[in-house]
Parts: sequence; structure tokens; C-alpha cells
Amino acid sequence: MIKKQILFCCISCFILANLTAQKQTIVKTNLLNLPIIPSIHIEQQISTHLSIQFNFHRGRLVFFNESNWLNTSLEFKHYFNGKYDGQLKGLYLSLAPNFYNEINAYSDRLGNYRNLGSIGAMGKVGGQFQLKDSRFCVDVGVGLLYNFYKIDNDLNEPNNVQMRANVSVGYRLL
Repeated sequence: MIKKQILFCCISCFILANLTAQKQTIVKTNLLNLPIIPSIHIEQQISTHLSIQFNFHRGRLVFFNESNWLNTSLEFKHYFNGKYDGQLKGLYLSLAPNFYNEINAYSDRLGNYRNLGSIGAMGKVGGQFQLKDSRFCVDVGVGLLYNFYKIDNDLNEPNNVQMRANVSVGYRLL
């Protein structure tokens, strides 16, 4: 139920942003995740220095046991570029609610699998740079994710802080 609500909110934000004046849309993927965790990031410009970026990661790994996961977040970015030239570029600060769900990730002593998940908040600092005379861009950022709510309350794990990093390559649609 929560997944549907988050997806609905994200799609609604992008539709609303697209109904405003012609703004930039950039589709990206994180090169750090590419070999194992395919990801897509869609950034929509809202105003000269603000954008919304929807991040989506879906993966499946089988090492010792099978693990499927879904990770989504909606980043609100503020660019600190002094002179605006019509492009989303320069240093930025972003804040994002984050939703993580891991399916068949945890096996208890009886061999039962559980769904794990968390809801948290992420903050990042980074820079996005347009490649000269091209629609391609590079987005580099680092930040922290704090999980403040665990979906599986039976686990006695404390809330945790995780490091986040991205080196993304994107293509500007407009």
C-alpha cells in the first residue's frame, strides 16, 4: 500500500512540473550502481534554481540466499549557480524522503523469509555539470541517509545512518 502511495505522489509531482512552463528534464543512471543495481533517475526542473528528482532502484541478487529490493526517493534539489543560463548545473544541496523495501531478505532461525524495509530521509551535496555543446551531463554527489522507521518492527536493529554516493551520467531531453 505504501509503495503505491509513494509512486502516485512521485508521478503526480512530475506531471505537475511538466504542466508548468517548458523546463528541463534529465534522465540519468548511477554508474556506481550499474553493474549490480540498475537505477533510473528523472530530474525535472521547477524553476531557475530548483528541481525534483525521482530515484528508482530495483534489483535481485542471489548469493547465499535470494534478495529482491526496491528503493525509491524523491529528491528536492537547490542549485547554487549564480548566473542562470537555462541549464540545471553547478553545486547543489538536496533533501529527500526515502523508501526501501527488501523482499525475501531475512530468514529467521526457522527458515522463514520476511519482508524488510525502512522509511528515512536523505541529504546530499553535489555538483551537476553539462558536457560542452552536448545534451549529456555528469552528476556527482555524496550524502547521508537516516532510516527513522523500520517496516518490520520485530527486528531489534537500531535506526541507522548510511552513506550515499552517486556518479551519474544523464541526457537532457529539453
